[in-house]
Amino acid sequence: PVFVRDANLTAEDKAELLRGGQYLTDLFQQGGPSDGIALNWTPGTFATGFGVAVLDDAEDMLPFPWAPVGEYGKSSASVGRIDGAVRLQGVPWSESADRESLHQDAGPAGVRQGVFLPLRRTLAYTGDTWARICSQDADANGMIEVGFCRRLAVPGSPAGRILIMARVPISGRAWMKLPFRLAVSEGMVQVGEPLDFYLRWLPLSDPQPDLLVDRAFLFACDAVDALDPDVVRLARELPVSLLRWPGGNFASHYHWRDGVGWLDLRPPRPNYAWHGLEYNYFGTAEFVRFCRQIGAEPQITVNTGTGSPEEAAAWVEYCNGGAATAMGRLRTEHGCPEPFHVKLWEVGNETYGCWQGGYHGAAENARRYREFAQAMRAADSSIELIATGNSFDFVP
Repeated sequence: PVFVRDANLTAEDKAELLRGGQYLTDLFQQGGPSDGIALNWTPGTFATGFGVAVLDDAEDMLPFPWAPVGEYGKSSASVGRIDGAVRLQGVPWSESADRESLHQDAGPAGVRQGVFLPLRRTLAYTGDTWARICSQDADANGMIEVGFCRRLAVPGSPAGRILIMARVPISGRAWMKLPFRLAVSEGMVQVGEPLDFYLRWLPLSDPQPDLLVDRAFLFACDAVDALDPDVVRLARELPVSLLRWPGGNFASHYHWRDGVGWLDLRPPRPNYAWHGLEYNYFGTAEFVRFCRQIGAEPQITVNTGTGSPEEAAAWVEYCNGGAATAMGRLRTEHGCPEPFHVKLWEVGNETYGCWQGGYHGAAENARRYREFAQAMRAADSSIELIATGNSFDFVP
């Protein structure tokens, strides 16, 4: 959904994600890869922030995993509202020539990304994008076209054929949030078929100005608070009685203020624990809401590696403080007037390990625990704390 220049992935991570995408493509085209399926095969999951498979890699021009469309060299990485963006240069375009197929070498500049739609659940999809026309002319205008097109040729429909699209007008020179809706027809797309979601710039001003695109969201219309409803259902059926967040190793680099407030202002961050990116679209309020949906008690892990007692105490107050407290007021401003009443708090995660951010030894761990515990209990004396230690200290 974002255009961060550095995806924080190793070459091996990217290769694994692309192999997963090729496997899923082969699965659709021929029932699986020609050399068979490895026993107990699962797609790579360490490259977080990118699902389990990607279909594109055009890093010489665009951030991973986006690819360009239209005239060569007209889509490139740039700076956006928050972190990265793409610059789509304005080029002349023809309504008749550019409406049928996305594969127009001289067509409008844009970006695309391979997707698999959950067609068994829904045919309708919503999304939005942040964009700005690069012009000093307050009357500059144009349209952003979004849609789905064929990624692979199927009988009677070539690759690049535009299946469904919507055009959203944009004008002026300020950043704008532009919502859109797309719906494929019954039978138009086969289950398991990879498509391209695309976005391209159709300038109407003369001369044609460039466009900056900051991010692009796409959700299935049956999403539950932006979550896959199948995931919500399965978690409820298991059942999950206790859910820990934000992790494990990731917790030692997580700073909770990145994941609260208006979604469109939350910055993407590198995931130093497992590579990839943390988009911060799933933050404190989303975690607590998800726990309530599935009937689980929330357990939050605070950052004792690269964080501070003050940061942890403020998080406790944000979750549990009344509207009269500083962090309670902030939570209310973020649309959650009622306290979350999170009782279980884990103080650090495996900080004895060199794989952990800010790792340290047992004596330092005990000292930090006392500091964190005192600050956190001062924010809410009713919480229950969970200490973490190194079992290696008790064996030869």
